[in-house]
Amino acid sequence: MLAEGERAGLEGPEGVAASVDPEGGDTEAIVVTAAGADRPWRIDRRSGRAEALGGGLRRDEAEDAADLADRAQLVLGHPVTLSWAFRDGRPVVRSLEALVPQPRFVEGRWRLLTLVAPDEGTVVPLGVDTLDRALGARSTRPAVDVTVRRIFARPYRRREDEGASLGRGRAEPLPRAVRRAARAGKDVAPFLGDAIRYERGAPVQLRQRGLVDLSGLGDEPLLAEARERQRLVADALLLLDDGRRASREALLALEAVIGALDDGMVEALAAPRSPRERRRIGERLEELREREAREGRALAGEQTTLRGELGDVRPLGIDLEPGPIGASDASLERALATNRGGVYRERARLDAEREAALRARRRGLGRVAPAQALTALLRRVARAKGGVSHAHAIASLAFRDTALAVGRRLVAAAVLDRAIDALYLEMEELARALRGEPGAYAARVRLRREDDQRWARFEPPRTLGDPI
Repeated sequence: MLAEGERAGLEGPEGVAASVDPEGGDTEAIVVTAAGADRPWRIDRRSGRAEALGGGLRRDEAEDAADLADRAQLVLGHPVTLSWAFRDGRPVVRSLEALVPQPRFVEGRWRLLTLVAPDEGTVVPLGVDTLDRALGARSTRPAVDVTVRRIFARPYRRREDEGASLGRGRAEPLPRAVRRAARAGKDVAPFLGDAIRYERGAPVQLRQRGLVDLSGLGDEPLLAEARERQRLVADALLLLDDGRRASREALLALEAVIGALDDGMVEALAAPRSPRERRRIGERLEELREREAREGRALAGEQTTLRGELGDVRPLGIDLEPGPIGASDASLERALATNRGGVYRERARLDAEREAALRARRRGLGRVAPAQALTALLRRVARAKGGVSHAHAIASLAFRDTALAVGRRLVAAAVLDRAIDALYLEMEELARALRGEPGAYAARVRLRREDDQRWARFEPPRTLGDPI
């Protein structure tokens, strides 16, 4: 920012710039307004060019001021409004403040997508493409209309009105509550069966596919392999969404038995419960983290041993960017920092189950048995979701390896700069790039990476659009 003595050197126009459209919330538009002008300029962030002409400035001046706002947002990690003025023919910042956008720039209603973790941060485009292929399979909207899209570089899903809301239910008369509990068991049964089959079958399929030498495949067979592995990931994502619906049905039935559940009970009873193999991984990480905390230093020997054990184990989550936990010192450090809460979640689940039993007793002994049956059902659903999450991690790592194989070929063809850049393209973009169709793929990757950096520390709104 300018010191007071430097202001005398200002020349030319001055005004304000918002790095996000302050009225519409569009993250891809920069709005520049010259002092005294009757209309603002609107600059497209991706091209850096004016898409709506304003007043009081030349086109190049508006675009230069917009670039200043964009770079300020990139450095600070959140949207900004700044006051600018020209000095020696270049715009400079006079003052700056954070901007909270009002996100109304999309049609329809959208919700930040949660299937494995509350908010994993930015998600690469290939991951969003896979989510859309999975969750769009049952969409009632036209096929050309996406179900999942990147907004604030995070996955948002179109909201559908699911009827009754958790936390608002009332205890129903006992006969009706018992019927509701029985119906929930029948509704959830198909998901439990599908989850068990996937958890057992997907790793076997992937072990068989792992015998394929990706480097020896032609371009089209490699794309076919990538699509098949993407399908396995999409199947897991669809099952995780089914698991979300199964938990919801069982929780609504539990509310019919004991009354409205608070948010803490809902979260505890619905949280996935990892299978034994995944829990052991968490225990190993937690043990090392606690030892390092006690000794106040990193234990290099133990870290090397653990890295070897976790060389083919991927973190849980929907994003495709993370590789194996044991891939590098940095990936192990991230796992040590984020691997918390497993024991806490189980304690919270037990506390919620006890609270449900206590509330049922208070309402009458006839409600105890259906309440116990529903909490047992919720535990089975949680275990199934945890198993699918673990299998999904295995499938995601296999899909990631195939995408990197495509990326290496595109690097050799001078289409991409790095193999990992393939994760920043959608499946059809990868196919077109591998076939030699023009598309400025490296530029697309750079812009999308900048999106991720821009929004990594920004806390996005949970919902977009008009309230339900």
